[in-house]
Amino acid sequence: MIEVCAAAVRDAEGRVLVARRVRPAHLAGLWEFPGGKLEPGEDGAACLSRELDEELRLQVVVGDALAAAVENDADGGGLRLTVYASRPADAVDPRPEPVDGTHDRIRWVHGSELETLELAPLDRPLVAAVRAFLDAPDDHLS
Repeated sequence: MIEVCAAAVRDAEGRVLVARRVRPAHLAGLWEFPGGKLEPGEDGAACLSRELDEELRLQVVVGDALAAAVENDADGGGLRLTVYASRPADAVDPRPEPVDGTHDRIRWVHGSELETLELAPLDRPLVAAVRAFLDAPDDHLS
């Protein structure tokens, strides 16, 4: 099972950051909560701090895990995507931007907009937990 982490990055206006994939080809054009694969020895917070800096030049504070979704493959493996409560480290003026070619666009969206986006398959089951976090963000961040 490949472990992947995603960040539900909430801004000061109560919106969440989403990013549109460029690659791999089967995810191109789909929106996701940004993140990436756990490296050996990393926890979710370390993974998201590294990935969001590499992909979006965004430093984040990572809190609790909110939910997970699993996609099994025929070989008994698959992917587990865990989404974490997060906020920009610079809450006053976060300026993420796609920098490494993984994404071509980013948006800050309200929870009600998430259902209107064409989300990546593993991100879709996480929407309810992300919306709950947007409604009560202090429950998951220190």
